[in-house]
Amino acid sequence: MDLNTFVKLIFNDEKEPIELYSKCEHRLMAEKIIREIVEDHAKYYNAARNFCAFPAQKWAQETRKQLKLDAASLQHALDSDTEYFGIYTHYNLALQLKNLKLTDEIIKFIEFSIYSTDLSNPEKAVVDAVFYHKKTSKYLLNQYLKSAMLKLFEETYLDFDRYVERIKCSIDEVDEELYVAYHSIEDFLYSVRQMKDDRIRSYDVNSKITFSTMKEAIKSLKNYPFSKDVHRIISSIFCGQTESSIAQEMNRSRTYVHSHCQDGYKALNILFWGYVQK
Repeated sequence: MDLNTFVKLIFNDEKEPIELYSKCEHRLMAEKIIREIVEDHAKYYNAARNFCAFPAQKWAQETRKQLKLDAASLQHALDSDTEYFGIYTHYNLALQLKNLKLTDEIIKFIEFSIYSTDLSNPEKAVVDAVFYHKKTSKYLLNQYLKSAMLKLFEETYLDFDRYVERIKCSIDEVDEELYVAYHSIEDFLYSVRQMKDDRIRSYDVNSKITFSTMKEAIKSLKNYPFSKDVHRIISSIFCGQTESSIAQEMNRSRTYVHSHCQDGYKALNILFWGYVQK
């Protein structure tokens, strides 16, 4: 997906389907309820999309801290004139810092909204089940999730519309070529893979650090809770294998491998760029 397509999808009438990241055992039911809300109330689309990505964004936020790819680590790199992910180009790092801070702000806003919105106890319970992996039943989900999400969306949708505008402004700060280079995870993985045997340290990039950091980022997919086998598949892709050869090794269909490969790409996108990603 190029930048123009991305902007068209997000900011015009063509919308990507709502995708709920959740460890709730009734995830598909919850996703269906939220999609139906957006079908009836189109103004809630941005709020719904951000809420539904929240569990994955929380995973990514915690993982970035472990890998020292978070906003605090990047701020330290800028203040001390050192590298971040092996990269020294401070213009691009300043944009990355802005994006990570925006992501942290959105996550904090969602957490505050869940806490502060006037939900009944049963509504709060099903929201916790969907977004914080607490236990619930299909009956309770069916009874209370719609009313809970309607309250949350009504309370926050204007704020999320403003957040989306800020994301758009952030995207507009870089040209299309640079944006695709930094936000196309397949291209990014391929470029970093070429650094494996590169011992030359350029002015802008320390390839050894970039390559080792990418390996650690891929390793973190072992703990990604929203799709199985993503670590094995993405690590194999990073080593240069094709989806066909991976499917043969795993004794899985190519469709299965391709689908979970896409899940892995999405996970890395969220990990590296937070909410400001394609």
